[in-house]
Amino acid sequence: MSLPEDEVVRARQRKAAKTTAMLLFAFIALTFFITIAKMTVNR
Repeated sequence: MSLPEDEVVRARQRKAAKTTAMLLFAFIALTFFITIAKMTVNR
């Protein structure tokens, strides 16, 4: 692999990592809000 190809691969990996991080954060936030909602409904 030449240097420009490595940069393209790393850029693609960076984008995939950011997307995965955003999806994970969204899942954690959703779980948190569902938990809070369930706690307030049972009172």
